[in-house]
Amino acid sequence: MRIVVYHDGGKRTNLDPGDPDFEPLAQAIRSSLSEGLARPSGIGLSDASLLDAYSRYVTVEAYFERPVKLHAWFDTEEPTRMLFPITGRHSDLSLVVLGKNGQYLSSP
Repeated sequence: MRIVVYHDGGKRTNLDPGDPDFEPLAQAIRSSLSEGLARPSGIGLSDASLLDAYSRYVTVEAYFERPVKLHAWFDTEEPTRMLFPITGRHSDLSLVVLGKNGQYLSSP
């Protein structure tokens, strides 16, 4: 897993295994995913929303070397990347946006 945190008006912090802040954040991601996904979000990210997530809000992005099988009653398409909005648009919904093949899925 590789993690990128966007914060403070567009600053980007890359976290890799061995970085001091990597393990606590990786564990939080694993813990939230182990609970499974309760429902499809019904939300897709427009290009403008994605740009805002990167440049205006606090956002955590996780990249996985292999497709991830998630516990859900619906097809999650085995994503290789996930975006967690921490502040800003959609952050109040406690959701994760799933992606693969270099882009985010419109809504699993």
